[in-house]
Amino acid sequence: MNRSKTSQQYLFYILGILLFFTSFVTSAATLKFSYTSDTDGYLGFFTVDESVFNANIDIPSEGWLKNQYIEDLQFSFRGDMWTKEDIYKDDYTIIYSTDGVAIPTVQGGAGLLASFNYPKGNIVLYGDNFMNIGDAVLIHGAWSTSYVTSVPEPSNYGSLIAGLLLIGFYLSTHKRS
Repeated sequence: MNRSKTSQQYLFYILGILLFFTSFVTSAATLKFSYTSDTDGYLGFFTVDESVFNANIDIPSEGWLKNQYIEDLQFSFRGDMWTKEDIYKDDYTIIYSTDGVAIPTVQGGAGLLASFNYPKGNIVLYGDNFMNIGDAVLIHGAWSTSYVTSVPEPSNYGSLIAGLLLIGFYLSTHKRS
């Protein structure tokens, strides 16, 4: 058997295995922090990529996360909407893992979460169970945290198929030799 042919087959095999396994690599989860009011129900959420969260939490103080790291924000109250364009990026949200629980929870804020001029107003967090949103005084409620995993990209499926084809090619030529 030709030595260069064997090396080429082996290279296809290794490349196939690498492509196959890289197809399973997915991005980190996203943390979704949701607020539900006792009187008005679900008001909205904001999200932070888990790897960005882990890299930037506790700067400048323990539990603080600068709002610039918030990926998305969707709040609605009495017909008004706040979106990611309204995030007040210069202030902080305070997020801790409390009582030994691994999932982080919102504990308050240092400044504004979102800002929008009249008539909507701002979103300000007061502790872990009060917020001022829009023209309301204080709204009592609770934060909840969930993990949202991303859907695999189409390129992941392409890598999986390419890897399987290369492994199949290697095996078919290997059997013939």
